[in-house]
Amino acid sequence: MNFLEIIRRFFGLIDTGESNYLDTTHIIIASIVTVLTVALGLFLGFKNKNKSDKEKTKLILPFSIVMWVLMIFRFVMIVVRGNNYGENGWMNLIEGNLPLFLCDIQYFALVAVCFGKGQIKKIGLDFCLCLGLLSFAMGVWLNAGTYGGNPWWSSCYFYEMAVHAIPGGISLYIMASKMTTLKFKDIWKTLAVLLVFEIIALIFDYTLDSNYMFFKKDSGTPFFIFTNLANGNQILYSFFVWLGMTFYVVVYYAIWWVCSFVSSKTKKKNA
Repeated sequence: MNFLEIIRRFFGLIDTGESNYLDTTHIIIASIVTVLTVALGLFLGFKNKNKSDKEKTKLILPFSIVMWVLMIFRFVMIVVRGNNYGENGWMNLIEGNLPLFLCDIQYFALVAVCFGKGQIKKIGLDFCLCLGLLSFAMGVWLNAGTYGGNPWWSSCYFYEMAVHAIPGGISLYIMASKMTTLKFKDIWKTLAVLLVFEIIALIFDYTLDSNYMFFKKDSGTPFFIFTNLANGNQILYSFFVWLGMTFYVVVYYAIWWVCSFVSSKTKKKNA
């Protein structure tokens, strides 16, 4: 393998057909990324918990910039890669690679956290708390679509690890630094913003035959459960996906409320 071929493989300009999904390599890399993400998120959070909100936000900004730079780089590579295979790279980008998946809401939530004020910033923080760890678990460990079709040293592999690990680390950082807390009375705002993204995703899915938020098919995600439940009924499957995402948000808020309630009672008892 010469240097030029290595470069082309790295950027996905050659279809290698390699698969590392949940094999030894994937487990080792994912484990290393998990340890580093958890350690860094908690360390920085506890270290900065007594600082001002402005100072806490400043630390999130560089990670947000990295996320957006990586996404733009990925857009460029999707277009170049598509054209390299004799396809329409721009159509590949529009039909299935825009930031309209559940994990992608993090991009916009981080912008709201870093540059928003008042309720806008609060909604961004809530999304980071609610979806960060889910994005981390799904992207680093259960992303069969990526890790099942790219070598571990490819740019795509690095990209997916980075853009899913960063939200997980930021979520832990927000918790440890006590930047905010979830309040059950605010859940409607999170669900409303989520619904907007879901509607946009559905419009793209049914007009361009895309699969944003996996509303059309599970594509190797845990949504395969809904595929089995729907038994071939497309509308029912899409409904189950929407219901599953809504249920996740409600359960997450409920668990947070219970933990906060128990913690508050324990502190009062020990005071």
